[in-house]
Amino acid sequence: MTRKQALAWLMKEFAEPLADSDLGWTFTDADPEGRLAGVIDNALRGLGVNEDALATAEVIQEDVPDFLTLLAYHALQAFTRAFALWVDVEVDDPKTAKNYSQRYRAYKALLDQARKEAETVLASAFETGALTLDIYEPSPTY
Repeated sequence: MTRKQALAWLMKEFAEPLADSDLGWTFTDADPEGRLAGVIDNALRGLGVNEDALATAEVIQEDVPDFLTLLAYHALQAFTRAFALWVDVEVDDPKTAKNYSQRYRAYKALLDQARKEAETVLASAFETGALTLDIYEPSPTY
C-alpha cells in the first residue's frame, strides 16, 4: 500500500468529518495529503519505517491490516484534537453550562476503541520489560 492509496482510504473512511467546512482542513493539488500527511507518517512510524523513508515507503501486503489500524487510530486522534475545541453551550438564566461537544464525545469514544486495537499492533513491534535495581550492587568475587 502506497501513501496515495493510504490517503484514498482515509478520504473514504473519514469522508464525513473531512467534508465538514467548520473543521477547516483543505486539500489542494499542490498538497493533496494536507493535514493527513502527519497521520500517514505516524502510522508508518508505528510499523517501524525509518524517518528518511517515510515519503516513499510502501507497506507490504501482510502489514496492510496493521497499517489500516494505525491509520484509523492516528486519524481519530487528529479529529479528536480538532473537535476538543468545540463546545456545547447551554444558557439557562441565570446560569450557563459549557461542555465538550457531542461530536467530540463521539470521536473520543471511537478513539478509545481504536487505541485498544492499535495497542495490539504496537505491542508486536515493541517489547517492554522491567529491570529491578536496588542499593546492593553485585560485586565480583575473587
